[in-house]
Amino acid sequence: MKGIIRAGGLGTRLYPSTRAVNKQLIPVYDKPAVYYSISLLMMAGITEIQIASAPRYLQAYQELLGDGSGFGISISYQVENGTVSFPDALLEGRDHIGTQSVAVALGDNIFIGETLCQRMQDAVKRFQKTKGAVVFSKTVADPREYGVLEFDGSGSIRSLESKPQNPRGNDAVTGLFFFDANVIEIIEKAKAVAGPSFTLADLLRIYLGEGRLHCERLDESIQWYDMGTPERLYLACSAVRDFQRRHASFAG
Repeated sequence: MKGIIRAGGLGTRLYPSTRAVNKQLIPVYDKPAVYYSISLLMMAGITEIQIASAPRYLQAYQELLGDGSGFGISISYQVENGTVSFPDALLEGRDHIGTQSVAVALGDNIFIGETLCQRMQDAVKRFQKTKGAVVFSKTVADPREYGVLEFDGSGSIRSLESKPQNPRGNDAVTGLFFFDANVIEIIEKAKAVAGPSFTLADLLRIYLGEGRLHCERLDESIQWYDMGTPERLYLACSAVRDFQRRHASFAG
């Protein structure tokens, strides 16, 4: 499986901090945000990762991460112009993906938890058996700002809505996705009909309609933060600090 980290976007909700610095380069406690996405993909056993970002930021990423050898992996870079859609970003990364499946992480999403590594490994094993696509969900108090999943009695996904005003549940779609090797072909066929309005939600609904969209529901042992606002960035920093202090005390 290949990995892609989306590190583009304008980060307008974090202005003025992101006027000169890419959001995913901002520290979350003691490390740049992108480090957490790299670690997440590495937990899944992924060793070939592409960073996709705007041209003005790529040099900073290259100086920070190099070719990935310092992490024991391979890192390449892809220019992501403007606010390109999620499906288009996958199309731009097709040379990197090749004929393999792909895990896509949004670089401004932070996952924390003692069971995270094992959960990622287990998720990959299940994905290898089922294929299709996988979303990772987390129960939140107010899901209206996210994609929201509704489940049937057996725990299978019944519906997916994008930022609904009246959500049918509290399971929010987080910034981590697995797609099988057919994803590029699926996007190309769908975009030929839908055009540029084709979105991530549309892509996931295709898999859902085919009965091939699966969900990894993250329990309370794993924390998740979308650091797109100052408040969420603060909460993510505090959570990482607390997690590291807790583990330091265990080690001592």
